[in-house]
Amino acid sequence: MRAKLPRWLFAWFSRGCISLVALGRLLPACGATELDVPAPLCVLGSAVCEKDSGRSSCVDLQNDNVNCGSCGASCTQDSVCRGGQCVSSCGGAETLCTTPPDAGPDANTAYCARTASDNKNCGGCGVECGAQEVCIKGACASSCIHGQSLCSSDGGAAYCAILSSDNANCGGCGHTCGAAQVCSSGTCSSECAAGQSLCAQDGGGPYCASLSSDNANCGSCGHTCDAPQVCSGGSCASECAVGQSLCVQDGGDPYCADFQTDNGNCGSCGNLCGSGRVCSMGVCLSGCPGGQIRCAGDGSAPYCATV
Repeated sequence: MRAKLPRWLFAWFSRGCISLVALGRLLPACGATELDVPAPLCVLGSAVCEKDSGRSSCVDLQNDNVNCGSCGASCTQDSVCRGGQCVSSCGGAETLCTTPPDAGPDANTAYCARTASDNKNCGGCGVECGAQEVCIKGACASSCIHGQSLCSSDGGAAYCAILSSDNANCGGCGHTCGAAQVCSSGTCSSECAAGQSLCAQDGGGPYCASLSSDNANCGSCGHTCDAPQVCSGGSCASECAVGQSLCVQDGGDPYCADFQTDNGNCGSCGNLCGSGRVCSMGVCLSGCPGGQIRCAGDGSAPYCATV
């Protein structure tokens, strides 16, 4: 006895219509693809769109300038696709770069660039750093600022990374944390170290930030202090709070430090206590003074506390 095809599958074969998921694969839309050309199996969040050539492909309708919100909905040369809509501005730390008028009709449309750190758009759209240079604070340089390490991807351009907090370079260049993890003190973990808060950038991975002193996350995630302000006590100010001193890293932003207890600025700006040592009363020690005990959070630097 011959088995009969289910009615919906028979209809698809006879008319070329859609069945969203059949036998573990996507089937082509009605009239969108020839039956002898299978539609691609897209990842979650992508959709199947047909190109001018007649072949279909997977696209991200949330961020694709040529298929923004729906297949074929193209953004103009002075707008970019964000969240499925064509907008004329980027995120707070990004700059909208438009396609040059002489680029031709087949050139890519506008895009968002972090001109402070993008080697291909350093300080401005289209300004590219040399092969051995890296973009730091919008300028091409041959080395990274204090607190960052120089890394390079396989065959790619050099870049600076904060190995203690970079999810893509956690503890070492190229060491990536898992999807549900965050880089805290150079170790991939499911939570941040003591004194830090978990933040998430637009469309990016989570990261840990000290909201009381981070100029890019002052008081709350993503709240940036404008130059020459500094984040002190969770607020952007022109000077540091009582008991703290103003420091400036080489080529970097100003920051406030407690010379009495800061392991990275013990007694003076940039004076780093070695591994296993703790800053107490402005001096790097191997133990704490009388009346205090030595503490350390998961993966964080040791400190002295009065209990």
